[in-house]
Amino acid sequence: MPNAPVKRPRRSTGNAAVVLLGDSRMMEFTQMPETMFAALGHFGMPYRLFDLARRRPTSRDLAGAAAIIIGQENLGLSIDAAEQGLILSAVKDGTGLVNFDCNLANYDDAFTDALGLAAPGKRFEIDGVSAIGITGNEHTIANQQENTAHHRLHVPLAGVPTRAKGTETTVLAECESGAPAVIATTIGRGRAVQWLVSPRLWTLRHFGHAHGLDDLFWRGIVWTARKPFAMLAMPPFVRLRFDDCNGLWRGPEDLAFIDVLNRHGHTPNICLCMKAVTGDGWGAMKRLYDEGRAEFAPHIWKGGVSLFYGDEDGEYSTETFRELISETKTLFAEAGITPSKILSDHNHECSSRVLPFLAELGIEYKMNIMLPGETRDSVHIDWRPLPYGSMSYAFDTMPGPYPLFAVFNHHPHFGYSHSYIARNRFVSNRDGGPGPYKWDFLNGLTKSTLGANDLNAMARRMADHTRLGVNSLFFGGSISHSHFTTALTPGEWDEVLVRYEALTNDMETINAGYDHIAAYARSRFHTHLDASTRRGNDMAIKLAGEARVPLELSVYHDRDNGIERQFKAVKPFSGRSETLFTV
Repeated sequence: MPNAPVKRPRRSTGNAAVVLLGDSRMMEFTQMPETMFAALGHFGMPYRLFDLARRRPTSRDLAGAAAIIIGQENLGLSIDAAEQGLILSAVKDGTGLVNFDCNLANYDDAFTDALGLAAPGKRFEIDGVSAIGITGNEHTIANQQENTAHHRLHVPLAGVPTRAKGTETTVLAECESGAPAVIATTIGRGRAVQWLVSPRLWTLRHFGHAHGLDDLFWRGIVWTARKPFAMLAMPPFVRLRFDDCNGLWRGPEDLAFIDVLNRHGHTPNICLCMKAVTGDGWGAMKRLYDEGRAEFAPHIWKGGVSLFYGDEDGEYSTETFRELISETKTLFAEAGITPSKILSDHNHECSSRVLPFLAELGIEYKMNIMLPGETRDSVHIDWRPLPYGSMSYAFDTMPGPYPLFAVFNHHPHFGYSHSYIARNRFVSNRDGGPGPYKWDFLNGLTKSTLGANDLNAMARRMADHTRLGVNSLFFGGSISHSHFTTALTPGEWDEVLVRYEALTNDMETINAGYDHIAAYARSRFHTHLDASTRRGNDMAIKLAGEARVPLELSVYHDRDNGIERQFKAVKPFSGRSETLFTV
């Protein structure tokens, strides 16, 4: 599987930014773009790289930061005992510390003692790690994980067995051997987190970002950092999306499940079979649209027949696309509905010939990462979308002359269905992804397959998709299709959502429409937290880039040994924007 795309660090200034320590003389520095730079950039976290190859740190460098991140494997070889003492002094005075370098044999005894860690033998030895489990979710860093959650790595990596000592050290996660994988502790007035597995964990080869542990990464930094601490992160948005691939949604009765979704606070993105909808159906959709209760998008032309690619005779001609898009536009206009701005292409297939006509429908975004011209069964190009090069979670502008912005969240198991035939070429060898996490949360769980609807399993899949997306600072939410949704009665829909809410009631979530999430993600993608500074009771934030929609800064405060988020609004801007507020 290819590595993540190279992403250069974008420097942030100010005393409310974090300092990321690295040493470009060392081979391990080459891992940093994938393991650290991409993640901190995606999280919207203000940081600056301090390269030990260029100069040595002073107490002023370290104390003048919200937190210190040791983000490079074996960096202990480059930090002498005196510099380790400077780090500990800064932490004792209130600066946070997160150390991703697990090779504690390279650190002074005073450093490991301060972390509350001891070697099980005479010294810290390297061991293999193949899985990480959550030992308890009471600590604020882990409280959005499910208790006893188990995360298996793709390829084992190095870890350092330790034992925790002292009452201040909390084990957040364990290796399968029972040795700590992540610990949190306090040092003087400051807080610290130590990872005891190699930072190669964050490479796609071994495990990767957006695979289930990112909340421990970013929440660990937030917990340790001096407060207030501000990030330009994605809010915890959740959306639901539904496709009609067979022309099953015709009249108002077929859309009754939307009423249940609305009662639970959801604004679903409904993707239509254009020729199946009746006059009464368009009328029902118009009422839902006017009341802001649903978004509607063109999906296919008629049952099983694509709108954006072709039919059984092959890819449509340019003239056919002109006619189909014109008629689609007319149908929406006559109903008084503005279609969703997100391209909902059946089977993730769209022709390059249709791209010039998408603007007529107002389409600006794509709900998947498959490139124009590719079919589901063809060879696909892995274009390594940002931030992580993942073909499951992506915010990035698609290459080509009509650059749609991809806003994509599929469970990582979707990626397991890809067989690579070259470094950046793959074919899909399974439909919907293997194992329990089909990318459709109802697939295989309805009465047509089981003889009865498995409502518990539906709620579980829905909750897992939401938890993974939100905890990775993308967005949560599931998708399904009309041939599955029609198997549920309104009462069963209600029960699924009640059970889903019980599984996610520990999480911070904001139900939103897909169009809003896409517009927000694009503006967030094109902006950067340039400076973050505390000034007495005030905080000054400088942003650079372009935001076409209002954004929300996530501002964290300490509350009862935990963290609490407040949102601070940022108006649309182009160029630079400064926000000043009292904390």
